[in-house]
Formats: sequence, C-alpha cells, structure tokens
Amino acid sequence: MGIRILYRVGERMLGIEEALLEGQPWQIFVEYDNGLQVWVNLHPTENWLANLPQSPSWADFSVLVDGKRKDGVGKVDARFYLLPGNG
Repeated sequence: MGIRILYRVGERMLGIEEALLEGQPWQIFVEYDNGLQVWVNLHPTENWLANLPQSPSWADFSVLVDGKRKDGVGKVDARFYLLPGNG
C-alpha cells in the first residue's frame, strides 16, 4: 500500500487535489512503506529531473541521456534521472 503520493506542480510536490486544481496531474511520485519509490512522467511534452536522495540499489528506468532515450534495469550509480515527456 502506498504511503505517499505526490504530484509535481512547478517546483512543488503537492497532493492530488491541488494538482488537479492547477491542471497538472502529470508527474507523479509514489513512495511505499517498504521504501520503493516510483517516479512517473506522463506529461505530454515536459521532461522531469528526478533528484533522488541517494543512488538506488536497483532501478528500472527510461531516461534521457545526451538527448536520447535510454532504458535500463539493474544496479545503477546515479541520483539524478531526466524523465522524458510521454508525448
């Protein structure tokens, strides 16, 4: 069960009610009670720089690297991930 669900609106992370009022329910962060974090960028055009507090021990990701989409899974040594727009 998720313990925290937030939406990125500008530079702020807000609850669903505020995100809907702002018309910005596109970029979603979910953190589960076991520590699993899920970052999803559904915005049609806007990239999102996800800034993790530490490098994850394992990741499944689709990111932009040097302007090109890169998909990967496994151990990574990165704290920043540029999540591409969904369009």
